[in-house]
Amino acid sequence: MAISAVLLAYKEAENLKILLPKIKQQLDKIGEEYEIIIVDTMKPLDDTPAVCKKFGARYVNQRLPHFGGAFRTRYQGGTL
Repeated sequence: MAISAVLLAYKEAENLKILLPKIKQQLDKIGEEYEIIIVDTMKPLDDTPAVCKKFGARYVNQRLPHFGGAFRTRYQGGTL
């Protein structure tokens, strides 16, 4: 992937419905490969997983607690 856009989420499903299409639109204009990764709380608190699926964003749950834990989240061999 050439570009990874990583967003931290806490009960952001409604905002992601608006934001993800806009992010995708802007990244499409660049013409590079990209991925959008949403790092959510340890356990989903809203329908963020479904919103991510709908808009093609990768959904990851943080493993360590608190805000800083989200920054240190790892997924499939890579560090976010």
